[in-house]
Amino acid sequence: MEQAMTDVYHFAVAKLNSTNTTLYACGIALALIVVLSLRNLNYTRGVKLPEAPIVGARWWWEPLFITKYRYNTNGWQIIHDGYTKYKDSPFTVVRPESIITVLPKKYVHELRNVPESELYSFQALADDLVGRYSGIDIMLGSDLNFHAVQNKLTPRIGAFTEVVKEELDFAMEKDFLKCS
Repeated sequence: MEQAMTDVYHFAVAKLNSTNTTLYACGIALALIVVLSLRNLNYTRGVKLPEAPIVGARWWWEPLFITKYRYNTNGWQIIHDGYTKYKDSPFTVVRPESIITVLPKKYVHELRNVPESELYSFQALADDLVGRYSGIDIMLGSDLNFHAVQNKLTPRIGAFTEVVKEELDFAMEKDFLKCS
């Protein structure tokens, strides 16, 4: 009788251990599936070039929300590292509000020839600054911004020169001299 109880006990412990191992393995598999699916569930504006690597992500399976958070805390360093590593090829930076592709200098001449209907810098600016809420979308579809600068600011440029010079001197002393 005692031997039968011992056998039942060992059978139950073995079964329990295999059940725990199975549950543990299922938990890890489920967590992995969730992490990998979260990578693609995050909606981000922008188009990523297929051949452009993503900078700022530490692993290929890293969810985008973690990469976005990392950009918020260390964006300048991420862009600098990407430029250092991929100086002569495009790379992608994942920001919280959009994906941007940084192109090397060798493409500047090609981009100058692209018509405004295909590559419109004010649209990108309005998207980045949430144009409909910030009011910057007023520049879209009109030349109001150019006329304001040309007719209002340019004739009065002398009045702003001293103020701008003082501000630049202050900024250079406070921020830029730290970098050198």
